[in-house]
Amino acid sequence: MPQDIKVIQTKLVEWGNKNYDHYPWRSAKNKFHALIAEIMLQRTNAEKVVPIYNIFILTYPKIKNISEKEEEKLINLLKPLGLQKRNKNIIKLIKKLSKVSIPKTKNGLTKLPGIGNYTANAFLSLHLGVKASIIDVNGIRLWTRILGIKNAKLRIEKADLFSLIDTFTPEKEFKEFNYAVLDFSRKICKKRPKCEICPIIKECSYVKQIIP
Repeated sequence: MPQDIKVIQTKLVEWGNKNYDHYPWRSAKNKFHALIAEIMLQRTNAEKVVPIYNIFILTYPKIKNISEKEEEKLINLLKPLGLQKRNKNIIKLIKKLSKVSIPKTKNGLTKLPGIGNYTANAFLSLHLGVKASIIDVNGIRLWTRILGIKNAKLRIEKADLFSLIDTFTPEKEFKEFNYAVLDFSRKICKKRPKCEICPIIKECSYVKQIIP
């Protein structure tokens, strides 16, 4: 692998520290709220989640059993986020967590309603202090560019891509690194990348392909 892993780690973390997005769930001390936020963020823009999340944490400061009447209220609260199946899973999750503690392992988390590998890894690394690599759609674009992988969906399985990204995720500053990747891939390495202000341009295979 030609990329200097340590250089990429350092530059992304430094960029992230200077350009950190202060979304309310990122500083959430309540793990229940943090977990719900990660589910709300599934395939949904963060700016769209903010107002719904803020109402949610005021309405539901603690995990509690939800009555049928309360379910309707919660569905209406979540409706602007779309993805109705995801919203129903949130209700199932709240009911489940009113009876059991939030798991602290990936295996335990993925057994809960609405939580897959990405959400489990995000919750572990960003809220529980457990090293885990996270990658969303924007992250796939970022890493396939850095690594010079073309037509990622056709030529490489996501599991293989996760394995590669594990190599780049640092042992100590994984939380800062993951936040940096999320923000960087959304703000700089967009569909039309801002290569002119990219701090890792020298380490990026994509730039070397378009500018020999």
